[in-house]
Amino acid sequence: MSNVYKRKRTQSPLEVISKSKELLRDVYALIMNEKKIPKKHRYFVGKSLYDSANKIVCYIFNANNIYPRSKEDYAKRKAYQECAQYECALLLNLLDTYSDMLPNLSYKDIEKLAVNANSIKALIAAWIKANDEQFGKF
Repeated sequence: MSNVYKRKRTQSPLEVISKSKELLRDVYALIMNEKKIPKKHRYFVGKSLYDSANKIVCYIFNANNIYPRSKEDYAKRKAYQECAQYECALLLNLLDTYSDMLPNLSYKDIEKLAVNANSIKALIAAWIKANDEQFGKF
């Protein structure tokens, strides 16, 4: 447990990892809710949503595991970060598309996932900016 009050805490680099895992859990919960996504649509809709959310987690994990010691390492990390941002945008597009196709998906269900995906995109953008300042000398 941290000794710093929650309101006084600042962002940490691991926040993007925990948020991406939270997004993956939320996507899975939505997919497995038969009232929201019926079984007959689960494979078609669910697989693409889950794959996109899982790729976000994987790209963030891969980027985090690279400590740039050279220009090539820095380029690899940045490529993984940009792939994660792209997958966030893809997930948002899929949510928008499927919201029109599935009447049981409420705005509230999609909003929670969309807000989380947008916050992950913003955290990744901040992470890239911090990396540019720290490792841009390569």
